[in-house]
Amino acid sequence: MGKTKNKTYWNVPVPKTLDEALRVAIRMDMHVSKADFIRDAVRRLLEQLGLYPLTKEKGKILVEAKDEGVTELALDFYRKNKRWLGKLLSVRGIAWDTKTGRPSFFLEFENAVVHFTGLNCGYYGEGPTGLARILFEEGFFKSFSEAREFVASREKIDLKREEVEEP
Repeated sequence: MGKTKNKTYWNVPVPKTLDEALRVAIRMDMHVSKADFIRDAVRRLLEQLGLYPLTKEKGKILVEAKDEGVTELALDFYRKNKRWLGKLLSVRGIAWDTKTGRPSFFLEFENAVVHFTGLNCGYYGEGPTGLARILFEEGFFKSFSEAREFVASREKIDLKREEVEEP
């Protein structure tokens, strides 16, 4: 009998039409069972969301924002997910990562660490403005202009919530 130590079981009710469509898909596809098809479908969706394979940073889930170096995508990711991410605790990042040729920022929230490439620092532009917007919205600075000045004046950011005065 196979190992079951690292497995959990799902019992999910579905409409009959979905079950019928799944049966047809299995006959047409390379999957051998409903369970095989469902595992593959869930795995693919989690990969698209940047949640699989699951990696950890500081004991928390590490999520790729998949922002493709675009600030608007980074801000969209942040806004869509900030409720489950929780409070922002720290920011580490560099304007230019020599390995990837992109900016690289890790924002540690209460529930996960998110890697962004669409945020930046070290100049007055879209990427640094996006990072300043997040820092301001999260209460790291009393004004957006203060956050923008801070971000634009540094080539590297290493900031923790306790290092910033709470309002």
